[in-house]
Order: sequence, then C-alpha cells, then structure tokens
Amino acid sequence: MKFSEANRLTQKLEAKLAIIIKGLKEVSKRAPKMQSEHWQKWMETCLLQIQNNDLHGIRKFQSAFGGMGSFNDAYPYYLKQTVEEAGVS
Repeated sequence: MKFSEANRLTQKLEAKLAIIIKGLKEVSKRAPKMQSEHWQKWMETCLLQIQNNDLHGIRKFQSAFGGMGSFNDAYPYYLKQTVEEAGVS
C-alpha cells in the first residue's frame, strides 16, 4: 500500500470516528432523560474508549443494539411525559 493511499484511509477512518464520537456525546447527553443509568454508563464507556483510541469501544457500541433488552428497547420517558401532557393515551 502506498503512503498516499494509507493516508487517505486514515483520514476516512478519523472522519468516521468523529461522527461516532459526536453521536455518542449526544446520546450520553440525552440518556438521563431516558432514566437509564445503565445505558448512560454504557455509552459513556464507549465514548471514552474511542476517544482513547481503543477501538473496543466501537465493538461495545455495536453490541448495544439488537435483541431483547438492548438499547433499541430503551424508552425515552420524557416522551411519555410529553404525550401524557398532550392528553394522548
């Protein structure tokens, strides 16, 4: 592999990691509203690992999705409150 090609791939990886980091920061910020300390800690751990160049954080993040009890099932309780305030059941 040529240096220029390796440099290009590194830049692409860094750009993708920046997107993931931005998303994890947003999830961590919103997690308290979901009333899920477990998922808040989970996402914060992923974020710290990735920021420290430990790519196990990527694998941990991916493992949060799919299956019963996964992050997909986490319910944003602040939405429930908003729906109830609007009189929708």
